[in-house]
Amino acid sequence: MSLHYNIVLNPDFSYSFITDNGDIYDVYFIEYPLIDADDNKHIIYYFSFVRNGNFECKNFQKKYDPKIKLTFVEIAVRLFDKMEHACVTYDCFNEDGFARHRSIVFKNWCKELPAQVECHHTSVVHRGIEWYSTLILSGENPLKRLILDAYTKNLRDIANNW
Repeated sequence: MSLHYNIVLNPDFSYSFITDNGDIYDVYFIEYPLIDADDNKHIIYYFSFVRNGNFECKNFQKKYDPKIKLTFVEIAVRLFDKMEHACVTYDCFNEDGFARHRSIVFKNWCKELPAQVECHHTSVVHRGIEWYSTLILSGENPLKRLILDAYTKNLRDIANNW
């Protein structure tokens, strides 16, 4: 029995999987440029997913499914296998008041990643509401410090100007 769900790579380079209870997850990465202090342009992959075709911001009433976590971890491992110096970001917004909870869950998922992959968690406050974000990258990335500084600055700029 597989530890994770069967992952399908779609023609648009997103991934899909179906859980045992029939939920369909679509996982995708959106590229965006990040310019560091030395004017280097880095491509960051913004990670997101939808369940059953939409972003639901309501209490999740289903039983915890460890295979979902393991599936997301497997997708991340595949990404870092293909692109050793990839940078991935994930944001937990607070439309429903559960951003902190999602952030805690995501931090636990990050603990399952290979040792050379680092997760840098941070939060910013925008209009009195906390927004959580994580940057995932290889600890061996030679531009790691520049990327982390640019990422932190970018988050603060967004929070202050949004």
